[in-house]
Amino acid sequence: MYCIQANGSMLRLLKRPIQMMFNYLINNLLSVILNYCTGVLFQRNLSSKSLVLDAGYRNVDSLRSFDSLHVNGQILGTRDFVNAGNDVFREYDHGMKVLSIMGGNIPGELIGTAP
Repeated sequence: MYCIQANGSMLRLLKRPIQMMFNYLINNLLSVILNYCTGVLFQRNLSSKSLVLDAGYRNVDSLRSFDSLHVNGQILGTRDFVNAGNDVFREYDHGMKVLSIMGGNIPGELIGTAP
């Protein structure tokens, strides 16, 4: 099955529109579910453990901004679901960027999101 996507004045042939649509739906549904559940927990004053699924956490084990996560035992475990046995701290860095917003901390410095 093929699909054509119009992007401005360009057309491109998409070879797997069903897979692309599935990925889009899964990503958006997960986002809605996670955001809703987080809001409900916050409103009810409940705390919980968080799970960050992303593509690699390069140097999270050695960067100063993540020291407090290690010292406080807040990183409970890691797992590479794609390449079993690989070290998540040596692969991609997108997860590290996301985690820096959630838990990056250097005392006396503002890091993560904009004020």
